[in-house]
Amino acid sequence: MSTIYHDQDADLGALAGETIAVGDDARFRQVLEQLLENESKYAPIEQGVSIGIWRLGEEVQVYVTDDGPGVPVEDWESVFEPFVRVGGRGRSRGSGIGLFAARRLMTAMGGRVFLESNGYGGSRFVVALPAG
Repeated sequence: MSTIYHDQDADLGALAGETIAVGDDARFRQVLEQLLENESKYAPIEQGVSIGIWRLGEEVQVYVTDDGPGVPVEDWESVFEPFVRVGGRGRSRGSGIGLFAARRLMTAMGGRVFLESNGYGGSRFVVALPAG
């Protein structure tokens, strides 16, 4: 894998040094674009979005987060179900299939996508692929 998000010219190799993940570039890009699109809908307008990468055990993990309130813990799994939208959030409308599709793509590549605490009272999306 090389490009995370083409519009930003972010290079996975440059961010992670020698850390390489096993997966499909195009599918991985679709997943990250979906997460970034979600952030553009739900992140507070006045705050930026953070993207990070690290290797944890046998996985390479990429996270996307902001400084907003995040997804309520009780909704961490349900947001990945089809047609589910967390009520009262965001500035736009959608069908509720983006995160469902992201999870399906990650599973097809032998990876996963999940939510966890960002350590600042909010949540962050994490995509993980097997390390190469």
